[in-house]
Amino acid sequence: MTQIILYVEDDENDVLLLQHAINKAGYMLPMQVATDGQHAIDYLSGKGQFANRSEFPIPWLVLLDLKLPYIPGLEVLRWIRQEAALGIPVFILSSSEDADEITKAYELGASAYLVKPSDSHKLAGIARTIMDLWLSRNQPQPKIALAQTSPQPPASGM
Repeated sequence: MTQIILYVEDDENDVLLLQHAINKAGYMLPMQVATDGQHAIDYLSGKGQFANRSEFPIPWLVLLDLKLPYIPGLEVLRWIRQEAALGIPVFILSSSEDADEITKAYELGASAYLVKPSDSHKLAGIARTIMDLWLSRNQPQPKIALAQTSPQPPASGM
């Protein structure tokens, strides 16, 4: 899996601030941006304009806002975990501190829930923490190799 981040965010200013914060933290990782929930699902499923996986690889990390056009963030998270069964870490990055939304996000399989600060210096700290923990120190789950063998005929009793 390519070390690429998919940031699902409809506010262009938030995208620019996070990209700047990640770069300031010393990480020069490629980032794809989906501006609404349907766009995110199309990207992750490789549909339409996202069919070319060399140009639009499956991300290593999804940063997901909750308040999105067309399909809300929690529904995108539900789709990632249930429909697509993608094992990608999904960090909710939202301005909402609503306890019910936080609980629901974790119930649906969010890897983390981070509240977006309004201060750009604090955002840089969050970006540094995400990058340092998840991309530098975290040990991803090893892939389980499934043996693809053809069925063998039963041994004869000779």
